[in-house]
Amino acid sequence: MKSECVLSKRFINTKIGEIEVIGCATGLHAVNLSSVNKRQRCDSCDNVNSLNESIHWLQLYFDDCSEEIKDLMVPKICESGRSSVYLNIWKELSKTEIGETLSYSDLSERVFGHRNASRVVGTAMRRNPCPIIIPCHRVIKANGELGNYSCGNDIKAYLINYEKVHSTLKGDNH
Repeated sequence: MKSECVLSKRFINTKIGEIEVIGCATGLHAVNLSSVNKRQRCDSCDNVNSLNESIHWLQLYFDDCSEEIKDLMVPKICESGRSSVYLNIWKELSKTEIGETLSYSDLSERVFGHRNASRVVGTAMRRNPCPIIIPCHRVIKANGELGNYSCGNDIKAYLINYEKVHSTLKGDNH
């Protein structure tokens, strides 16, 4: 029998609006970009390490992709109740650099050793509980089109452009 996670949440204001970050003692559960209407304060949550680390990571990300972010580990995702296939896909995706994009079939190749699992990759992107931290916005169609994004294609386009601009300004070649 699985033990229940005790969830806590915090909010952060960013360039794309208010983001809700939800986590437990073992890791991050969700990052919600459209949380404004669902906002409910949780005052017992501010000292959960996974939330503090995630908030710090997001602040550095939205601070013009600060150089410091490269030295930080991507916040840990709570694995409880998550598919091992999706976890493997998300872990591999998290290795992509800021400013880099790849196709669904490219990610399939990296995870499974062949390009035929792009639908599974697409489903994992759609079920990603922590957008931006698990950078599903970096996954595009093989023909270069954006594809879909659970937070809206305007935000996906903004994030891709934001990363490309800031990685180029820092001298990265992605």
